[in-house]
Amino acid sequence: MLTDSAFESLAKAIFDRPNPWVAEAYSAYDQEPLVFSSAEELSSYFGATLARPKERAFVFVVYPDMNGRAVREVIRLKPGSVPGHTSRY
Repeated sequence: MLTDSAFESLAKAIFDRPNPWVAEAYSAYDQEPLVFSSAEELSSYFGATLARPKERAFVFVVYPDMNGRAVREVIRLKPGSVPGHTSRY
């Protein structure tokens, strides 16, 4: 298990370069992906997400000099495959 210090170090490294765009790579069911505007927000997300059993934290990072962008895609779930939910991003 990673420590809070490790989460903080990783988040600071991501936000160390200017103007990153950072978001969840996979959202919670039926919710928009979270977008992070600071190392503190990202570190908190890592800690809260990874504290839950069997959870993983995937983030998508784009820096301006990459000349790219993220494309949001809706993932439609098979009816009944995840009770009470229909999609995720």
